[in-house]
Amino acid sequence: YGAMLATLGHAASQPLRLLLVLIGGVAWSAIVTTLNGAAQKAFPDAVRARTLSVHILAIAAGQTAGSAAWGMLAARCGIVPALTAAGAATLACAALVACSNDFLETV
Repeated sequence: YGAMLATLGHAASQPLRLLLVLIGGVAWSAIVTTLNGAAQKAFPDAVRARTLSVHILAIAAGQTAGSAAWGMLAARCGIVPALTAAGAATLACAALVACSNDFLETV
């Protein structure tokens, strides 16, 4: 998903941009499915519904705040730099998570 964001603004043609968005949508669906599955597995039965509702609320709030922040950056710097920065930030966060001991122990 991060690679799609980083390259989307640099795509030369509309068909290539559409392909990148399609790939990014599939990647995002996989990310959300993985996060939801991990959350369901991590929470005890007694509080699973409550904690999942907070988990989903946090994802929605994060998307809202992120959209506003990246939109402000795009307004100041342009769409291509904002998309590139968003992709780089996403890839950096993914690398940090992948390198953490907690993540490696659960995979």
